[in-house]
Amino acid sequence: MSTTKFCKLTYVLLACLAIASCNKHNQKWDAMEWKAETEATQTNKGTYEIPTEGATLIFSCSNYSQPWLVNAKENDQYLHLERVNDKAMSVDGEYLHAEIKDNNLTVAFKANDNSQTNEYTLTVTAGDIFYTFNFKQSACSVVENNCQITYTLRGISDDMLKYYDITVDYIGLDGKKHTKAIAGNEWKYAPDPVSVSGAPEEFECTIVAVRKDPLPQIVSEYDSYEIGYGVEASVTIYDQDGNVLARKKQPQMATFSYRTGQTGIEQFLDKMEKIEIATLATSKEDLINQLNQSHELS
Repeated sequence: MSTTKFCKLTYVLLACLAIASCNKHNQKWDAMEWKAETEATQTNKGTYEIPTEGATLIFSCSNYSQPWLVNAKENDQYLHLERVNDKAMSVDGEYLHAEIKDNNLTVAFKANDNSQTNEYTLTVTAGDIFYTFNFKQSACSVVENNCQITYTLRGISDDMLKYYDITVDYIGLDGKKHTKAIAGNEWKYAPDPVSVSGAPEEFECTIVAVRKDPLPQIVSEYDSYEIGYGVEASVTIYDQDGNVLARKKQPQMATFSYRTGQTGIEQFLDKMEKIEIATLATSKEDLINQLNQSHELS
């Protein structure tokens, strides 16, 4: 073979290899194909609409087996991604939790308890291909209604104060925990109503009476004794006209009264070392969900 022909053949082979290498480098990835496995409403721009009370959506990718998260935003704030083997597989925001397992993406939204619409974006990848999910969650229409906290003890009998130490633990309007020892016949925590948006996220009130140690002497010449009180531990949402929209109360009875003689009070005190007067534990989210459910039933 002549030198000229060899050079030409070499040039052709090198050109073919260069073209093949270039084609491999510029190979296009198939677009990611995602299907909603749960009922989901999309706007004409492809944004998924999330109801105020929250929802859980599940999506599956049909042409890539193990995608992962690239970034996530909640109301224009980028969220920290949790990584597994250098790939982001889950993320948590204030209202959003998303995670990928195999080819499934699960996105859970908490109830929106503020007066602003929440917007979210999730971008996923499988290599050199990307897909972005957009979500918009409706604002809460009840946050400007009034929220009233009422924790009261009334009509506490003298004998109850004599034989029991009564303590109240509660979360105040400031969102902080407080402890109050009850020394008189009445106690009340009922601040002025605030808008739902201004109320604390959690509501708690526990009122207990613990038998004193040592126990004061029971005087035999007394004809009767009384252990009694009235209680209310409640959180209520009202509309602007004062109508009750949602309420949570203590499960215990609102009043208690026990009158007896010496033998009876001795037996009562022997048996009742601790009296759970009231327990209340709920959240602003629970109240809003209760309100949304009542609207659905009406």
